[in-house]
Amino acid sequence: MTKRAVLVAALVLSWACGHRTAAGQARQSVAKLTDAVRGVNGTWTETQRVQAARNLGELGPKARAAATALSDAVRGVNGSYTEKLRVAAAYALGRVGGKAGYAPLNDAARGVNGTYPESLRAAAAYSLGRLDDSTDVALSALTEIARGVNGSYPESVRLAAVAGLGVLAPRTKNAVTTLREISQGVNGPYPVGVRDAAAKVLRKVQGK
Repeated sequence: MTKRAVLVAALVLSWACGHRTAAGQARQSVAKLTDAVRGVNGTWTETQRVQAARNLGELGPKARAAATALSDAVRGVNGSYTEKLRVAAAYALGRVGGKAGYAPLNDAARGVNGTYPESLRAAAAYSLGRLDDSTDVALSALTEIARGVNGSYPESVRLAAVAGLGVLAPRTKNAVTTLREISQGVNGPYPVGVRDAAAKVLRKVQGK
C-alpha cells in the first residue's frame, strides 16, 4: 500500500471516528448553516464554512433541506469551494442526504461527471455507506469500487469503499458477503491492503 493511500485512508477513518460534536451545539438554523456552506449572505471564512458543513452532518436528517447545497459543494458547482470544504460536505451529505445524496456521492467516488481530488473520492465512497435511503444502490456502487471494476480507483478510494461496506453491513447481509469475498481474494485479484482492510472490517462487523 502506498504512503498516500495509507494517509488518505487514515483521514477517512479519522473523520468517521471524530467530529462527534453533539447536534445541540449546532444552534444556528439550517438555513444559516446552508448559507455558510455556500458562502453567501455574509462574510464567511473557510473555517466557518467547513464547520457549517460538519454541523449540518451532525444534525443528520433534520438538515435534509441542506442536501442541495451540500451536493453542490461536493460537485464543486454553483459557488467556490476548497477541497477541504468539499470533503466536509461529502461526509455531511452521507448523514443528511438520503436518496438525494446518492448521485453526487456516487459520481464523486467514481470520479465521473466532474473533477474530484482523491481525498474527496475517498470521502464520498465512505459516505455512500451512510445513506439510509439508498441501501441497494449504495451496496452496488461500493461493491464495484471496492473490487476495482467498472472504473479506475486509487487504492485509497477502494479502502474507503471497504470501510463504507462495513457501515452498510448492519442493513444488508450482502455487504458482509462482499467483505468476506474480498478478504478471501474471491473475484480478485485485490491489493494486499484492500484484502487486509476487508478482513479487519469483517471482524469488526461480526464482533470478533
